[in-house]
Amino acid sequence: MQEALESFDQTLPTNSWVHIVERKGKTRIHLSPLPAQSEPISLTRIKLELVRRWPMTSLLDILKEADLSIGFSDCFKSAASRENLEHTQLQRRLLLCLFGLGTNTGLKRIIAGDHGVSIDELRYAQRRYINKEALRAAIAQVGEDVNPTSRAVQAGYLRSEVRTQVPPQRCNAVKTKALVHR
Repeated sequence: MQEALESFDQTLPTNSWVHIVERKGKTRIHLSPLPAQSEPISLTRIKLELVRRWPMTSLLDILKEADLSIGFSDCFKSAASRENLEHTQLQRRLLLCLFGLGTNTGLKRIIAGDHGVSIDELRYAQRRYINKEALRAAIAQVGEDVNPTSRAVQAGYLRSEVRTQVPPQRCNAVKTKALVHR
């Protein structure tokens, strides 16, 4: 660590990517943006395969279809004692929030589309339902449904030595789906 700091200190005055600037009486370090990296070949192949299989399909449509077949939106529960939203309204708001946050589009840009929800409704759904534990449970549920090894373990086709531990934070929908697959 000491060696890295000494190297940084020695090269800082001649580094073209770093500039020391004065703003409002304070010294700031300004970093120039790095040039864009080339896209990985594997990502290009995945994109081409998606376009080949499902032309003109949006990512939001894929997210919605995944939720309809897997039911991962059931992992998002409110901490409140009761919920007044209908399941379909909550599902629509959750999917729009997850899409906006996951693609770094933002909730304000999501409402620019004709989805029939307001920014306040999306913020409410984000604040009330989307948290770290629920996201982990939803990701685990999608992973279990997509991963064939996980399905084989659930069905009992793999030896017990090969089985992996199932995360304890799974939501009830995962447990129900696992029972249906058996």
